[in-house]
Amino acid sequence: MKEVLKRDLVLKTDPETQEQYWSMGIRTVSKPEEEDRVNAVLDILKGDKTAEEVRKKYDITSINSIYTWIGKYVSQEKVLSLEEQTEEDMANKSKDDQIRELKAKLRRNKTCKVNRFNASGRVNHIS
Repeated sequence: MKEVLKRDLVLKTDPETQEQYWSMGIRTVSKPEEEDRVNAVLDILKGDKTAEEVRKKYDITSINSIYTWIGKYVSQEKVLSLEEQTEEDMANKSKDDQIRELKAKLRRNKTCKVNRFNASGRVNHIS
C-alpha cells in the first residue's frame, strides 16, 4: 500500500468548545498498488470472495473502488481482445457484430486523437 495525501473533509474539534465540525483539510489515505487491485478484481470475478471480503482483505476504503476497478480491467480486456483479432476472426462474426466492433474501434481512435490534440494545447474538430 502506498500512502497518499488527499484533500477531503476532515472532522475537527474546536479547542475551546470541544465541538466537532467538518472542514476541508488534508488526510493520509492508503492507496493499493496495481497488483493488489488486479488481485482484488480477480478474487471477485473468480467468485472466490465477496466484494466486502475483498475490501477487508486488501484494506480498501470503499467497495465502489473495487467495482470501478472491475469496470476498468474488464473494458481493457475487451479492447485488447478486439485488437488481437485477425481478419479471419472478424469474417466468422455476424455482420451486426462486425459493425458494432468496428464502430467501437472508431470511437476509441477518435477519442485518442481528441485527447492528443487537447494534451498538446490545440483544440481541433475531428470528424
